[in-house]
Amino acid sequence: MKRMFPAIAVMVFLALTGPPAHAANISIVNEAEGFMGNTKTEITTTPNGTTLLNYDATGVDKLVVAFGFESGFNNNGATVTGFTFNGVPLVLAVQENTHDGVYDGGTMSLWYLDAPHQGVATFTVSCTTTGGSPNGGHASIIGLAGTAEGIGHTNATWHTQTASGNVDTSLTTTENNSLVVAAVENSGMNNGAGIPTAVSPLTLSNNGGWGRQWGDAASAYQRAPVGGKTLTPTFQTNAGGNIHVVAAEFLMPPPSGSILTVR
Repeated sequence: MKRMFPAIAVMVFLALTGPPAHAANISIVNEAEGFMGNTKTEITTTPNGTTLLNYDATGVDKLVVAFGFESGFNNNGATVTGFTFNGVPLVLAVQENTHDGVYDGGTMSLWYLDAPHQGVATFTVSCTTTGGSPNGGHASIIGLAGTAEGIGHTNATWHTQTASGNVDTSLTTTENNSLVVAAVENSGMNNGAGIPTAVSPLTLSNNGGWGRQWGDAASAYQRAPVGGKTLTPTFQTNAGGNIHVVAAEFLMPPPSGSILTVR
C-alpha cells in the first residue's frame, strides 16, 4: 500500500541585501547663528564683530545657511554673491532681493553644502550693494543629517506692509518626508524692524537684528510628510519697506534595500 503524504507548501524568502535603510526623518544635528562682522566678510558671534564664529560640522551631511543683510543707504539693492565654510563654496539654493526704491534694499538667501568638512571651521560671506556698504547681516546655520545630495523645490516672495503682520512664501513639496527650511529678512521701516518670529507649524531656528532696529532676519524649518503638497511657511514681523521670504526643500535619500518574497 502506498503511503500518502500531504502536500507541503514551500515558502522561500530571498533577501536582497544592502546597506541599512535610511532613518525615518531628516535630523537636525545642531544649530548656530552669527552676524556680519566688521570686515563685512567674516561671520562672527556678535553683531559688532568681536569674535569669529567657529562652527562644528561633525556628523553633518548637509550644511544649510540662511543669510540676510541690507544696504547701508536708502534706495540701493543688496545681493549675496558667495558663502564659504572652511574655504569651500556653498551652493546658492534661492535668493530674493527685490526693493521698492524707497527704503533700504535688503536680501534673504539660502545656501547649502553637501558633505562639509567634519570638524570646526569658519564662515566667510561676500556681498554687494548698488550703493554704500552693507548695514549689517544675520546668518542662521543649520546642520542636517540623513539627506540626499542637492535640493528639491524652492521659492521666494517679496512683501511690503505698513503694519505688523504675517508674511510668507509657498512651496510644493517634491517627495515624502522632506524638510523645508524658510527664512525672512526685513530691511525695516523708520528703523523699526524688530525681531521676527515663526508661525506654527514652522519651528524657529534663529532670529536676530542689527543696528538700531535697522534690519532683522529669522530662519525656521517645517517637516513635510507628504510629497506634492503646497506648504506656506509664515513669519510674523514688523512693518517694513522690503521684506523677503525664501524657502527650500531638502530631500531624504531613496531606500537602500528591499525584501523580495517568492511563494
